[in-house]
Formats: sequence, C-alpha cells, structure tokens
Amino acid sequence: MGITSYPSYKEGQISYSLGTEGILGVTNATVFTNSSGYIQQALLSGVVESSEKRQSLGKLLEQKYGAPAAGYLSDGIGKARWLFQEGTTIELRNSTFDVSLAYVDERPRVQSRSGKIDVEALSRKNQ
Repeated sequence: MGITSYPSYKEGQISYSLGTEGILGVTNATVFTNSSGYIQQALLSGVVESSEKRQSLGKLLEQKYGAPAAGYLSDGIGKARWLFQEGTTIELRNSTFDVSLAYVDERPRVQSRSGKIDVEALSRKNQ
C-alpha cells in the first residue's frame, strides 16, 4: 500500500499518504493528538470517483457498527454518524467524490498523577 508520512509543521498533527490507490480510494490520513500525546481525532479523506468504492466503504462501516445513530446511508452512500458510549464518534461523508471518514475521541486521555500511593501493592511487590 505504501504508507508515507508528510512533513508535519503543526504540533499534534501528523499526515500520511496511503498511496495512490489508498484504502477503497481514500488516500490521505491525518492524526491529531492532544498535549499528552493521545489520539484525539483521525481523519481519512480523499477524492473517490468510483461509486463502487464509496458504496463499499459505507457498507463496511454499516456492517461493522450497525445502522448509524444520525444521518443516512442509502446503499452505502450518504452522511452518517455512529456514536459510542465511551465517547467515540465515527462520521462518514461519502455522498460526493470528496470522501471523509473521521474518528473522534470526545474524551481523550490525559496524563495525570493520582497523588496517592498504594502502600499495600508496594509491600506485596517487595515480598
């Protein structure tokens, strides 16, 4: 497939080329991270002229995640959104040649210290 990264000039943003064919015609991937380095959003995009590839992408998501929570898919083509309990959203837009698929983590992790030391766990570890 030939994944190659583009030079990135923004903190927390990394872009990749997915090759000339890409994944079902989607040729670009951009990953956005928060200040702690956790993925906040992944965006797949490209110009997909083949309606068969656009249909396949929509049908694949619908088969994996079920009917969308918002929007519509007609034979795999449309604008749809899947919402998950843990705060993840997947949004597909493939009603035109400009196709985008976004994975968004509404609550990305953040590095933090609890301020507590589990003395019992430490004592068991040293035995």
